[in-house]
Amino acid sequence: KKKKKMRKLTDSQKKKYKRIYNRNENRNYHTENAIMLINLFGSSAEKRRAKKIKKEIDKQEYITPKQSDWFYNHGHIHYKRLL
Repeated sequence: KKKKKMRKLTDSQKKKYKRIYNRNENRNYHTENAIMLINLFGSSAEKRRAKKIKKEIDKQEYITPKQSDWFYNHGHIHYKRLL
């Protein structure tokens, strides 16, 4: 199986995304942060799934525990890559 190439951010990019992340956390925009991290570091499949789930959340106007868990497990695991 081919190993996926890891995306590398410059120090200024990391600083920018950490600033966005922290601002979102202060506003309780956890889903937005997970989506940002998935878009930065996730696989194509994760990006497609995140987009689909976000669409569902927008339609239902709330997030289910299952959706929240998915974002936590697939998005926030990438946070350490901003450090």
